[in-house]
Amino acid sequence: MRRLLCSVLIAFSGGAYAGPPVAAFAPPTPAGIGLLAERFISPADAAAAARAAVGGRVLAVHRMGEGPGARYRVRLLVGGQIRIVLVDAHDGRVLR
Repeated sequence: MRRLLCSVLIAFSGGAYAGPPVAAFAPPTPAGIGLLAERFISPADAAAAARAAVGGRVLAVHRMGEGPGARYRVRLLVGGQIRIVLVDAHDGRVLR
């Protein structure tokens, strides 16, 4: 995606582009997906997983970190107290 965006920006800026045409790009293979882009669950999915595990009302969802250790920090209001639940950003497992 970055390569496509850069080539579009260069094309509109008048610079030369020596790369392959856009039609030559193939979708990534399953083995190469991890190298090109990380796949995260959505913040809404993280909130739903945390709410299913603990209950209460979701106050905020923030993604923390990058790479294999990425997780969502979900703040919930449960019985008048704030609880923090960590959800794995890749598969949606509730960690704590």
